[in-house]
Amino acid sequence: GAVASVLYLFFLSIKIDTLGSSPNQKLGTNVSNLRFLMPVLVVVGVALYNQSRGEANPLAASTNPFGRITTEQFAAAILGFLTYRVPLFLGQVQEAFQQEQGGNGSTSTAGVVLPGSAGVAMQLAQASTAAASTVASNAVDESSSSSLIPVLLISGPQYTGRDALVEQLLREDDRLVPPILVDKMTDGVTFERLANRNEFLQLDSETEPRYGWTKDGILKAAAMAASSSRSNSDGNNDNAAPAETTTTTTTAQQQTSNNNKVVVVNADVALAKKLQYSLSGARLIGVWVGLDSVQEFERRIGEQIDQGLIEMVDPASAGGEDETRESVIRACIKEIVQEIDFGLSSGIFEFTILNQDPAKSLKELKEAASYCFK
Repeated sequence: GAVASVLYLFFLSIKIDTLGSSPNQKLGTNVSNLRFLMPVLVVVGVALYNQSRGEANPLAASTNPFGRITTEQFAAAILGFLTYRVPLFLGQVQEAFQQEQGGNGSTSTAGVVLPGSAGVAMQLAQASTAAASTVASNAVDESSSSSLIPVLLISGPQYTGRDALVEQLLREDDRLVPPILVDKMTDGVTFERLANRNEFLQLDSETEPRYGWTKDGILKAAAMAASSSRSNSDGNNDNAAPAETTTTTTTAQQQTSNNNKVVVVNADVALAKKLQYSLSGARLIGVWVGLDSVQEFERRIGEQIDQGLIEMVDPASAGGEDETRESVIRACIKEIVQEIDFGLSSGIFEFTILNQDPAKSLKELKEAASYCFK
């Protein structure tokens, strides 16, 4: 059963490696489908083993064609096959406990979040309960308290060109705004207070941070941008002379558009993990930006090494170990595989973009962003 679980993961990796526009995608999908036969092969293998034992077969007297293995053998084979889930489950449980102990320094009232799809289901149930409670306690303003704030979460592994895509998206769609960051240079007191309370979701640097992401900075960014746009629009209307009906209609349309602002969070995987559990009150629209093959990741990592963007560790400072170009690429790929594992198991990403063609990827990203306004 354990050997079959290893084969299952092997065929699953073939499917992942051939995703996207690769010419081998169809072949990879067909080959990877063999993983579904692994449990059947385990059971058939045990049945054939029993049959080969002759008189020592514990079910030799059975006339049932399907009764060729004992209950104990069946249970052991299936448990052995399911061992591939153990490392993933333990990793997710550890991550849930880390979320429970981290955050703003206080004990969470939500408790440890279950991993995988069970955790996602519990989150949805808790969010639904919280929304219902808010509506009941604020009946006067039911429409505003029952609605969640849409947040466009764009994440993905390293070296995919995600940052450039998000920057271009923000430039071309004025309905989308970035989060409000706490700047240490302009508001040092607030920055130090939040840092001491461990209330930052993420800092821009571990050694000398200047900007920090907060929950309020994400949830209030859209409302503040809309308010600023309305103020500018009202000021322009006060200084302008009376216009014809067409001008009035255009201004009204602009004001309506300004009211519909959505914050865009360009998050690495570490920040996305935190937002998955800590951003209550928001409706996350998740977009995962990746590449179509491991070879493309390796090529882009190699380019950054050649450009000096990824530093090679000096052998003397690495305890005498000689770090080569290949070892650096392998280490980066290992991190990327862990990040992709989160993207597949988190359940928060509704859209996937394989960033091979930036123009096509930007178009797909705009289509995903349009769902924030529905």
